[in-house]
Amino acid sequence: MQGKKVYLLLGIISAVGAWNIANGTQVKSSSKSPVYRLYNPNSGEHFYTTNFYEGNSLKNVGWRDEGIGWQAANSGEPVYRLYNPNAKGGDHYYTLSKYEAQTLVNLGWRWDNNANPVFYSAGTGNLYVSYNLM
Repeated sequence: MQGKKVYLLLGIISAVGAWNIANGTQVKSSSKSPVYRLYNPNSGEHFYTTNFYEGNSLKNVGWRDEGIGWQAANSGEPVYRLYNPNAKGGDHYYTLSKYEAQTLVNLGWRWDNNANPVFYSAGTGNLYVSYNLM
């Protein structure tokens, strides 16, 4: 993929929270965490975190705060975040599959959040990831 920019369409991740609402899945208020959404105007990337301080540190270096994207469950299917240091401006990838995540790490991506989940999905719908090589 050298010389080509990879665009990961991460709007699918937003569906994790939206799916809970659309399906009527109830998550108790004591068992959910806000997922903060930030936008990098230089790269066009959206970033998601439940860590308020991580979000603030990105705002301090130019990312735009887009508020809370959704409320994530504190248990369920773990969602992992990886970082590609080789992409221009960096790139993050979110996946429910630890196998997929480890495969990307083996190809040069880096674990974010010390290989721990960044949030959880309590939804019941399938999620699909798509990408565009340009």
